[in-house]
Amino acid sequence: MQINATKIRILYATRLMTQAELADAAGISRVTLNVILRRGTCLPDSLVKIAKVLRVEPKELLMEGE
Repeated sequence: MQINATKIRILYATRLMTQAELADAAGISRVTLNVILRRGTCLPDSLVKIAKVLRVEPKELLMEGE
């Protein structure tokens, strides 16, 4: 799934979280989150975990047209 990495970065920053804190809260490794944000893709289960921590719907983190 193509995700909007910039939006994820903005959301965790506005919540005063670090990338490491987001990864820990989502239950994914820091390396995995780093790869997701660099590549702009992730599996649906990771998307759901990230969205839950950021308190948004998963579809809000997808690139337009996904």
